[in-house]
Amino acid sequence: MVEDPDALTITIRLNEGVMFHDGTELTSAVAKWNYDLAAPTGKLQFADAIKEFEIVDDYTYVLHLNYWHNQLLQSLAWVPMFSQEAYEKNGGQDWASTNLVGTGPYILEEFNRDQSLK
Repeated sequence: MVEDPDALTITIRLNEGVMFHDGTELTSAVAKWNYDLAAPTGKLQFADAIKEFEIVDDYTYVLHLNYWHNQLLQSLAWVPMFSQEAYEKNGGQDWASTNLVGTGPYILEEFNRDQSLK
């Protein structure tokens, strides 16, 4: 049975305990902050498709859509998730363009544009 025949909602459930390298946690509020940051820059294609970003709880959010586009899920996946705390504490976009506080098993120690990363 199709629950949403018009496909105008997307429910995302984050894994609990996903930590950024600075020790802060990826939550629904942080995901929303990242999407809000990306939308005006063009990094979130089809941002106008999203009517509302509803935070259900710390690990669940619902995107209510104006319209469905078959590339929307791919576009959502292209938005990098930054630690909001690290971003704001260290100077915002200028800092983030050469630094990364992400999640996962690898931590970027050093980055030299067009030369190397460690």
